[in-house]
Amino acid sequence: MKKMYDGTYIEWEVDRQSGSWKEKMQKIAYGIEQFKAYYDNHDIPAAVLRDKGVPIDEVVYESRYADLLVVDAGYSPGKDAARTPTTFIEELLTKAECPVIIAPDDFKGVEEIVFAWDGSASATFAIKQFTYLLPELREKKVSIIQVREDERDRGAAKQRLSEWLSNYYTHVGWDELDGPVNAVLLEYCLGKKGAFVVFGAYGRSMMSRFFQRSRAEQVIRTVAQPFFIAHHS
Repeated sequence: MKKMYDGTYIEWEVDRQSGSWKEKMQKIAYGIEQFKAYYDNHDIPAAVLRDKGVPIDEVVYESRYADLLVVDAGYSPGKDAARTPTTFIEELLTKAECPVIIAPDDFKGVEEIVFAWDGSASATFAIKQFTYLLPELREKKVSIIQVREDERDRGAAKQRLSEWLSNYYTHVGWDELDGPVNAVLLEYCLGKKGAFVVFGAYGRSMMSRFFQRSRAEQVIRTVAQPFFIAHHS
């Protein structure tokens, strides 16, 4: 404005001597200290990155070199934190270059793994990524939910997936359901307790319709389960 219109303006700068600024920095330092202490006590390597660029760009860049990203559906660096999932999380799920877990506020433990499968490459890729990344869960019960919206025969693909799963899990069952994907998956997930739900894509194919704005808020707010979402590019 000053260059174009010769207007007057105020140059806002952070007052690093103010009490509020110092208090904020102390809270950040304490949080980092607690984070490091926890992982040191559990002999887990950990690092803290304090980036100062555009938040979504920074997180997406870091995801390129990460195995897994864990997020809160309600997190936002901006002002839209009242909506769930926030705009930030929606964009992150679309752009992330590694699998993402949407973690609930409160979760007692994994009792069952639910794989949402439609025969697509994305759904199969997500199942494989989940299995490779979380081998500790291989003794858990596995339920594969297949929503049949059409008459296509996926018998051969189902057989191949069953064979692959048998190499990693000992308790595998199938639930074949009919009806609209959105309604069927929502109802199914609402009936599960202690389940870890795995989806094949965000912003693409069957799962993109499940996570439409009208459904995403209802699902993530209502279903107190962790969601694992992975892309197939």
